[in-house]
Amino acid sequence: MEQNAEEIRRLLGVPTAGEVALQFTAMSVSLARELVALTQSIALAQPPVGTIIAWHKTLIPNPAPLSDHWRECNGQTVNDTASPFHGLTLPSLNTTNLFLRGATASGGTGGTASHNHGYNATTDVTAGTDTSVVHPSGSTTTENHLPPYFEVVWVIRIK
Repeated sequence: MEQNAEEIRRLLGVPTAGEVALQFTAMSVSLARELVALTQSIALAQPPVGTIIAWHKTLIPNPAPLSDHWRECNGQTVNDTASPFHGLTLPSLNTTNLFLRGATASGGTGGTASHNHGYNATTDVTAGTDTSVVHPSGSTTTENHLPPYFEVVWVIRIK
């Protein structure tokens, strides 16, 4: 009778306990490989340490705090031994009204908050037979020429 049960099992395609265990092991290995690949892709999706991004800190009334991998760029010294920035001073981007500009190396600054233009000219003015020479000079008024803007909080990944 046991031989008949084995034959029926084969005819119906029902796996043995050993075959089920092998299939389960193969599935476990496959799932483990997928989990490793997923973990690696998530790690790759993380921006590199030193990345500066804009954070809309006040989008909601009580935003979640930054993770310990990020700091606001407020010119503070990093005090985190797990960070390669430990002991270094972060750029002060939120308190000095600087905008970010692309370059081949980072850390440089420049520009001015306002400017004016000087002028100096000579003009001959003729009225009838009289000619006068006018020498205007001076400078324009100081102007602030900010383009329209939207304020964000700059944050940097420190680890």
